[in-house]
Amino acid sequence: MPRIKTNNMSFEYKIFGTENDNTILLIQGLGMQLIDWPDTLIKTLSTSFRVIVFDNRDSGLSSKMMAPEAQYHPDMSECDISESRYNLHDLAQDTINLADSLNISTFHLIGFSMGGMIAQLVAAKFPERVLSLVSLLSSGGQTDMISTSEAMERMNISCRRSNVNDAVDAAVISDIVFSGSKHTCDTTQSEISARKAILRSYYPEGTYRQGLAIRSTPCRQALLAQIKAPTFIIHGKEDPCIHWQQAAEAHKLIKNSQFWLVKDLGHDFPDGFTRLLGTRLINFLANTTN
Repeated sequence: MPRIKTNNMSFEYKIFGTENDNTILLIQGLGMQLIDWPDTLIKTLSTSFRVIVFDNRDSGLSSKMMAPEAQYHPDMSECDISESRYNLHDLAQDTINLADSLNISTFHLIGFSMGGMIAQLVAAKFPERVLSLVSLLSSGGQTDMISTSEAMERMNISCRRSNVNDAVDAAVISDIVFSGSKHTCDTTQSEISARKAILRSYYPEGTYRQGLAIRSTPCRQALLAQIKAPTFIIHGKEDPCIHWQQAAEAHKLIKNSQFWLVKDLGHDFPDGFTRLLGTRLINFLANTTN
């Protein structure tokens, strides 16, 4: 995969689809990598758009912010935010820097979880660049996320270093928890995907620092109210990581936004939902493309 340097950092990225003026930037969530996007979703979107996925700083094969190491933190909710090397605003600027380096003047944005928070900031601060915004299983600009205790513990565990097999097992358990009370997780596929991601890049210290970035960012709700781009907010009624009412607040703040609350969906991409999501996104994006 190609890598590009910008602002003293390098970002691993991949482009799907043919060269055209309609580009979608997909921004990943906490500790996730560009290969974690569902293949079905990428295939659907790239039939009509040029789709660009990338690793955020501190994840995958992009630049790592090496200090502090922070290899073990038992509870992210009690972390010391003064340790934070960056916040969500810096990650939003990373997105703009990447687009500039690839000579992309305007683009659609789809952000998942933490990536949705980043995408919201890009849309608010760079309105001339953003053609549309999709906030996928993300928050509404609040300082803290409302998570179940079990989901929070799984996020804490994702920041702890272990051997590969234990890390894979932990990732599968997390996927089950994140899928919500309906437990729609395909554990066989989850294990395959987790092992692939961990062998590509295993960096729990970066997950911790991304968590710090979220917690050290002040309330963003005033910025969300400034978003002018056509916006589609999608959330799962069963999401244990970010309560659906937090996404509903984003819907209230962003004028003329659409809100799709998906019954039985957790914080994941089960096959049935992913196929439906691709169709819904294509329809939404078609109505926002010049």
